[in-house]
Amino acid sequence: MSKSCQSFIQARVSMLDPVDKEMAKAFGSVPNASLKSALEDLLAANNVSADEIELFIGKTYDAMGLYENAETYLKKVLTMSREPECAVERKYVEEAAKILKSRNYLKDS
Repeated sequence: MSKSCQSFIQARVSMLDPVDKEMAKAFGSVPNASLKSALEDLLAANNVSADEIELFIGKTYDAMGLYENAETYLKKVLTMSREPECAVERKYVEEAAKILKSRNYLKDS
């Protein structure tokens, strides 16, 4: 499994709420994960393949409450491509736009 894939999984697992983690454990095991560790791996992977990683970096910063950093990466996703060619890229752009519309990113007039 690639390092960026492992980082993505680690970030997703660390964002699960405790109830979801316990339910997952009933069917097997859930790896230990932290947002900090996932973020470190994602930032390193970003140097190799930025377009695929920026959404996950933004989401990780968002989950950590570091909204200014999250906004920086989420806005990069929005400008990734005017018309993303593949469905995955379109989903990334849509998800980044949705997060940026949340109350954590609303600016005072």
